[in-house]
Amino acid sequence: MNTNYYRLVDVDYEPIGIDIDTDVAALPPRMKRTIDLVPALNAMLPVWVNNKITLSKACTHLIESDLGFTYDDLPFVWEYLWEVYRKNFFPEKLSRFSSVFLFDEEQNLTDFKSSHHPFEMLIPCKVELIETRRLESYDMAWLDNVPTNCTFEEFAEYGKGYWSGAKTDSPIIEVLFSGVYKLSEL
Repeated sequence: MNTNYYRLVDVDYEPIGIDIDTDVAALPPRMKRTIDLVPALNAMLPVWVNNKITLSKACTHLIESDLGFTYDDLPFVWEYLWEVYRKNFFPEKLSRFSSVFLFDEEQNLTDFKSSHHPFEMLIPCKVELIETRRLESYDMAWLDNVPTNCTFEEFAEYGKGYWSGAKTDSPIIEVLFSGVYKLSEL
């Protein structure tokens, strides 16, 4: 079992050098915004699914609506969709909303940071697991490879691959962790 984990950190949310408990820590801004958007997304999702709207058209619709969505909200829509899929088909799995994302290899963290906006501003850290309640590994390539022109029905195949723990041809492992951890700068 791997004992080295890494994380990109916003030090305003996650202080370096002290114990952090995922059960009592405040949600990071990204997850808070996702939760803020849930009522509007819950109302829209059945319409999109029933009308076989593609993800890209659904996102365009959100931005053009008077609901206050902007382009910067699109990553939150993705988190929402992964959580909806988990709740409906894999409820026993650890929620992305109540865990932190870790990398099992430092190179994966470096690659992710350089290729994903807005994460380039975050600080790379090593993570010491102090108390592990749950630790689940998934291939985040399932998340990154969802075509934006797919329907929600087609999206479900990616959700199934991710939450079932299946590996793609080029896996990038992310670990969802629940427990107590401590960060140190790399």
